[in-house]
Amino acid sequence: MPVLRPTIDQLQDIAEALGFAMSTTEAATYREMLEGTFAGYDLVDRLPDPIPESPYPRSVGWRPEAAANPHNAWTRRLSIKAVLTGRSPASAWF
Repeated sequence: MPVLRPTIDQLQDIAEALGFAMSTTEAATYREMLEGTFAGYDLVDRLPDPIPESPYPRSVGWRPEAAANPHNAWTRRLSIKAVLTGRSPASAWF
């Protein structure tokens, strides 16, 4: 889905919310300047988003309990079951 472009009125409302005035001409110029950025986002949006299948079964994951995550370092944990053949456990990380 392409990035929605703000209208001139929306740009003026945003400017007002930030404490400054923007004329219709200024808002139109600013919107025109933003078009290159919007076009870049549209290009990224059109790129394929392939998700490779994993040969290893994995869980959907869970949010760790606070006691297991005292510094809030993890947002999600999951379990991946892999069969190690001919490799040491240390090499399984690479």
